Amino acid sequence: MRSILFLAIALATASPPAATFETSVTPRTDEDIAEPCRYELTLLAPSHRIAAVWVIFERSLGTLQYYRDAEVRAFARRHDVALLFPFHCRSKSETGGDMNVDPAQGLGRALFAALGQLAERSGHAELNTANLILLGFSGTEYAPDRVIASIPTHPGHFDPLGMNTIALSPKAARIPQLILGSTECVGDVGVD
Repeated sequence: MRSILFLAIALATASPPAATFETSVTPRTDEDIAEPCRYELTLLAPSHRIAAVWVIFERSLGTLQYYRDAEVRAFARRHDVALLFPFHCRSKSETGGDMNVDPAQGLGRALFAALGQLAERSGHAELNTANLILLGFSGTEYAPDRVIASIPTHPGHFDPLGMNTIALSPKAARIPQLILGSTECVGDVGVD
């Protein structure tokens, strides 16, 4: 009897299982995307209304570790934040298979198309309008009405959007950004 009671209490207090949904978005011919972009959405509290979406772009093994990190997932569960992982979306024009980080060249439209598809699949219509936290690169100028924070990681200082050449509108400049970079990156932009 004691074991059954303990099991019942444990089940009642356990977190509900996460729900995961996947989709892909085919690029338009005028976009700088080589193939369909894949997305994975994880809802840590699937029965709750989504307050925001933390978009963790695949830029390295490190960003995948953020997406899978237990503390990140605990934060997301506590604050009703959905986690979205856009898999590396190769550019047609960039050398070396990198992505074109200019959201206007396709990644921005594809991201919002994916959120729309995932809203339908998950039954969470709020994904169509939810605020976004971006990790991997900044898209604040592309969607300043939806982006509430940005964490660019190892940002470049070369075309198409070098950290030393980005000009943000006043609205986009008010969005908090935490820029994670290496000394190789900051050396060219005048930071000692």
